[in-house]
Amino acid sequence: MDAHLAAYPMIHGLYPDAKVGVAHHLRVFQPRNPRNPAHGGASALSRYLFQDALVEVMATGRSRPPLRRPKGVRPGRYHDFHGINYYTRSTVSGLADGMATNVPVNDLGWEVYPRGIVELAQWVHDRWPAPIWITENGTADAADAFRSRYTYEHLAQIAASGLPIERYYHWCFTDNFEWAEGEAARFGLVHLDYETQVRTVRESGRFYADIIANHGVTEAAYERWVAGQEYPMNGEGN
Repeated sequence: MDAHLAAYPMIHGLYPDAKVGVAHHLRVFQPRNPRNPAHGGASALSRYLFQDALVEVMATGRSRPPLRRPKGVRPGRYHDFHGINYYTRSTVSGLADGMATNVPVNDLGWEVYPRGIVELAQWVHDRWPAPIWITENGTADAADAFRSRYTYEHLAQIAASGLPIERYYHWCFTDNFEWAEGEAARFGLVHLDYETQVRTVRESGRFYADIIANHGVTEAAYERWVAGQEYPMNGEGN
């Protein structure tokens, strides 16, 4: 936070036309039971602590507890775009993350909720209007059984939104080392053999390349890579 608020005016002092912003990991939070006030309060608190307060201070220099504005920083505009890293939605009934019942999930048990990418982009844009960059979006799918559908459905939400979403970066180009899961979670458009370091383009990678080449999803591409894919479903919610 301190580094961004200090760097923003410094960068613009050197490069006036530079685009400076932050990639925020954002998540949709909702109460497990919308009619339960305790669930609603827990959901709002989770959202506030996870993202609301941090996004506000990084965008405007205005801080709310538990954050404190660094000395010498004046409220103003500290963003030229909003970066959003989006993956999933959480349903909240207490202090721990939960999951709705009978919803599509990825290999890590995260809910697949494409609408959320637009809900969050709308929330950010309504409060601090600026271009939006999707700086991360992807899913853990070792078998490559539903990644193409995931990509298609999130891009479809973006295309229909009417929001100024200027860029989309898929996570990830190759399988990567995840913070908690290590090599177990497979996010790549390209499969990485960790023993030999051999890379092999997955079918989802070919689909993504086709989108780029055709500036969109053709009917043929949809039928080849998306139409037959289905998500696994979870059991009882937590």
